[in-house]
Amino acid sequence: MGRKPRIRIKNFKEALKDTVGNHMRIASNLSVSRGAVTTFIKKHPKLKPLIEEEKNKVYDVAEDNIDFRIIKGKNVEDSKWKLLNTKRGQSRGYGSKLGLEHTGEVTQNIDKVTVEIIDPQGEKDEE
Repeated sequence: MGRKPRIRIKNFKEALKDTVGNHMRIASNLSVSRGAVTTFIKKHPKLKPLIEEEKNKVYDVAEDNIDFRIIKGKNVEDSKWKLLNTKRGQSRGYGSKLGLEHTGEVTQNIDKVTVEIIDPQGEKDEE
């Protein structure tokens, strides 16, 4: 039986690149199990900010993609979906807001439903 590969912080940092923080990708880069990566992270909590930074890369690209496509007049629906429908996108200030406008007494039906797509730059898309 061979020795288990040992994870070192330096190797972990290198293996983290371009994984978007995905433990399976990190494990593959290190030739270890996903569980070994999870255990290593638990033993080295100072690595968590590096992992979060790596996870944020996909959202940086999504935001850049929206900005670029808006400038170029292209469809941005995929990037909007990513920003609006994931916890990380919502933590950056993106999200869907359902607004209800009631113009009568409490016993009347709702007259209008407004859905706003809100981004941190304050721009709105009404659907």
